[in-house]
Amino acid sequence: MFVLVSGPLSLLSLYLAYLCYRQARYRHTLALALVALFMLLVSIGVVGAGYLTGVAIRAEIATTNPAGDAVLSFHHPVSGVER
Repeated sequence: MFVLVSGPLSLLSLYLAYLCYRQARYRHTLALALVALFMLLVSIGVVGAGYLTGVAIRAEIATTNPAGDAVLSFHHPVSGVER
């Protein structure tokens, strides 16, 4: 939900920074560019955290047997033996 706000806010701040730069308002340009960069990093961080959470959950489900005990299965690529 937060990405829906921070992504467009980043683009808006970047556009406003460009407009301020064209009018030679360099302090405003710098401030808006920093806000745009921060919001972009927040958006990327939230999306990345969501992705990595999904990967971790899928890995946990794949390595758990029906009894609930963690099972680690290592497949040796040369011999083809499960250990």
